[in-house]
Amino acid sequence: MLAEFKELFGEYQDMRVIYNPLNKKDIILKAQLFSLNFSSDKINLIAIGRLIPVKRYDLLLKACYLLKKRGCKFKLRILGDGELRNNLLDLISELELHDQVDMLGFVENPYPFLKESDIFVMSSESEGLPTVLCEAMVLGCPVVVTDCSGCREVVDNGKFGIMTNQNYNALFQGLYTMMERGDKRARYSEMSLNRASIFDDDFAVKQYEELFS
Repeated sequence: MLAEFKELFGEYQDMRVIYNPLNKKDIILKAQLFSLNFSSDKINLIAIGRLIPVKRYDLLLKACYLLKKRGCKFKLRILGDGELRNNLLDLISELELHDQVDMLGFVENPYPFLKESDIFVMSSESEGLPTVLCEAMVLGCPVVVTDCSGCREVVDNGKFGIMTNQNYNALFQGLYTMMERGDKRARYSEMSLNRASIFDDDFAVKQYEELFS
């Protein structure tokens, strides 16, 4: 947004970006309200968002098809509703992913799903500042995202999560890379927690105080 502002209106002295803070304590509290007891004999993937074209869930499902062909044991849970629900159900049927993919619709409290999942994935072709990605990192979830403006900024061009090109082959490779080694997931979990510090309310307040002083 800062780059686009400069392009439209030019540069001014002391321009900076201060991220919207998240209520991290509330997120962590809600994540502990109930347990889901996900199976530990497979990798649990989670995607959250409206079922609309820009989210490109078709890419994600095709990437999952390649994971299945590779022999990976996994379960993808998609939380959210939208206009493409029936289309995506048809694609799941076409790709024979009934055992690998659950579409759970709208869930009022998605945080336990994030907390207990092994990997958060976002396959969007465009994002602003994706709140659910930030929330996943608050809960220490390793992330795999496609290369679009909002995701790129949050993971700092792949420093804090795996970032792939916007096609299903690349997304498959990114997911497979994250899935194949538990130590890699543990390392990216730490990176998520480190990155989430930029969304602390205390951090944001300090930045505003520095700006106004």
